[in-house]
Amino acid sequence: MVKIGYFHKKKLKKLWSFGRTKPGKTHVNQQVNTFDLFNDDTQSITVNNDNNTLIQPTSRNVTKLNLLSPSDADYQTINTKFMSHIPAATVRAIFYLEMPEYIVERHELMKKTIPVPRQTFHGTKHYCDPNRYITSKGEAKPCDNVNCGLCGIIKAGNRIDMSSSGIWSALHATTSLAYTLPTPMRVMFVLDILSDLPDNTLTPYVTQDAAAIPRFLILFQYA
Repeated sequence: MVKIGYFHKKKLKKLWSFGRTKPGKTHVNQQVNTFDLFNDDTQSITVNNDNNTLIQPTSRNVTKLNLLSPSDADYQTINTKFMSHIPAATVRAIFYLEMPEYIVERHELMKKTIPVPRQTFHGTKHYCDPNRYITSKGEAKPCDNVNCGLCGIIKAGNRIDMSSSGIWSALHATTSLAYTLPTPMRVMFVLDILSDLPDNTLTPYVTQDAAAIPRFLILFQYA
């Protein structure tokens, strides 16, 4: 393990420039508020020499869910793509995810090797009521059930240790639908993945946590 120094708040704010290309005014304010969570002016970051990924800082660092309006450009883009794959679905909410900065930073480091991410869908199970994220406008606290893919991914992103063969996702939401629970409300994430597999690989998988980052969460109904 080697320490790579200290990042002041000004530099930490820059880490959140990754993600939405044209954030609205509210989104920018939300990013600033996220960094108000830090009590210290500096934050120590360490890097694992084995795989060049960052280790989680010790200060408070939580995912922020931003409930998108149907008029938001990102909402319309994700909704259009998702519905083109599963036209019988009814989208109830789409959230933009601001992941903890250690997850963002390790992903950006890996982009130096594989610079162009691919957008994929990742269906998962849930063992709590997803509606609470809608009614609280993203303020609900993730549950502590270790089997709840919804809350586990919200808290810590996609993790290799939760799968025996890597992090799987699909180019088409229809494929990922099979991995959701057949409940009144279903759950699917939209990921950015860094993979050197051929572009036409329908179900690309990655074998490093840093290679996948959740960008959006879709809550939907499907009979």
